[in-house]
Amino acid sequence: MENVVVCPLQSSVSSRPDPSTTSDVSSSDMTSRQAVLCHRILRTLEGICCDDSNQLDSESWDTILIFLLSINDTLLSGPVDKEDIGTNICDRIVKSLFEVWLISCQRCFPSQCFWKTFHELN
Repeated sequence: MENVVVCPLQSSVSSRPDPSTTSDVSSSDMTSRQAVLCHRILRTLEGICCDDSNQLDSESWDTILIFLLSINDTLLSGPVDKEDIGTNICDRIVKSLFEVWLISCQRCFPSQCFWKTFHELN
């Protein structure tokens, strides 16, 4: 069995929405909270990919690229609305995809099917 390192969250518990008061929270507040969480996930993913001490195998790189391609396609292809989560984090999503893509090219060059998907989605 592999050793798993669990890192504690850096945010306080009070930053999480309270389910009992969710109905009082406006949709823009919820979208902002979701955007913050998405930014954290993307920063974490970029940190993992950029760390030279992490020796990711080709299957891990494939999974990361599929994840980033999927979220870019899902969040950026829908109708544009000022309150939409995709609108709030579009710059960050695209930036993460390109940065991780370039790093993956250096460490474990993506297969032709990834290039085709990347081309079709952009």
